[in-house]
Amino acid sequence: MPAGTYDPEVSRGVSFNDIFSVPVSTVYRRENRRIMSFSKVEIAVSDSGQWSTFETVSSSDVDLGVCKSSEGCRLASCSPEEIMNWMGHHKSSPEDIMEGCTQLIRLSSGKPEGHGLVAEAGVLATLVECLALHSMHVAVLEKIIELMCALTLVPAVRGILRSLDGIESVILTMRRNPTHRAIQVEGCTFMANVVFQSSNNKVLTGRVGGITALLRAMRDFPWDVVLQTRACLALRNICWTSEENQILVGEMRGIGFILAALARHAADHTLVEQGMVALCNVSLYCPENRRKLLSTCREKTILTALRLHQNNKVIAEHAIALVTHLVGLDSGFRRQVCLEGGIELILAAMKNFSGDTEVVLKAALLLRHLSTFEESRGAIFRLNGIEALSDALIIALKHDAC
Repeated sequence: MPAGTYDPEVSRGVSFNDIFSVPVSTVYRRENRRIMSFSKVEIAVSDSGQWSTFETVSSSDVDLGVCKSSEGCRLASCSPEEIMNWMGHHKSSPEDIMEGCTQLIRLSSGKPEGHGLVAEAGVLATLVECLALHSMHVAVLEKIIELMCALTLVPAVRGILRSLDGIESVILTMRRNPTHRAIQVEGCTFMANVVFQSSNNKVLTGRVGGITALLRAMRDFPWDVVLQTRACLALRNICWTSEENQILVGEMRGIGFILAALARHAADHTLVEQGMVALCNVSLYCPENRRKLLSTCREKTILTALRLHQNNKVIAEHAIALVTHLVGLDSGFRRQVCLEGGIELILAAMKNFSGDTEVVLKAALLLRHLSTFEESRGAIFRLNGIEALSDALIIALKHDAC
């Protein structure tokens, strides 16, 4: 791992790897959903403390507590085992499968143990089978994948789905329904979850067309901020510690898709967080991708993110990491960062996160790279950067002493 970089990954029960350490207490909010960081390198989506998805997106007209038939109404009081047994006898009915999935989602909601209970009921094989049986019913497909997203919060489920060809089935469903937005959103979320902390699933997902499906969805729904966010999240997880997938994303011009999402949705802090981490995971451990990032990236994209989200530690860390690596590759990029106000933004990050050793030291390292230009040295003096660098020196000495 290159010095001064980090490590990230995430899931829809998700796990997000935050490149640099993210405090366990950090909580980011979006549309009444919470993304909670619970370890140095992972975060999971939570809804009022439950393991859940980023956000439930459904085009179905079936509400969680509402049934369409007298049989379906009885499911509201059934156990997971009873619902699965009922679904096993009604596989050919799209309405019944949809209602069964709806009730299982309800039962697994709000408590981590619920996901395990549902998974143990034998739902996985039935779900994979029903993706093929109901390939013409998009609302049913969406509900099935939504349930699969919830169940992948259970680590064992990720391996079981691989053995059942569940990963291939979801990717095939995305390929067959390229214009159905909800299926694409749920498919992106599924991939983010199913590869989390699973090197085997990462490799398989890349080899059976998962990265292609993600980039196609980003291409076809460029203005859909939810889809773009989840796709970035999936790319973040798929590429973390997987050189093979990093190379695939680079060859498929995935870096450009991430940069385009950052430019289009620059004001959305959730997307920018995921996009920045994805860029780092895709590029910083792969020399060829670093060169591709340099040739594709405009310094304004990264600096705009830093400027619009100055109080967001995750974005600040990752933006500084990206700029640090890029200025080391090209003097022209270094000069442009200075001309575009990069010095001021870096010093602002050092001030805003003065209590965070990682941010301060990484920002100081970046200023050292930039100070090879006379204009940069003048800007550092003019903006009282000497004081900030002095503080960074004290922090570094204390850090070494510890």
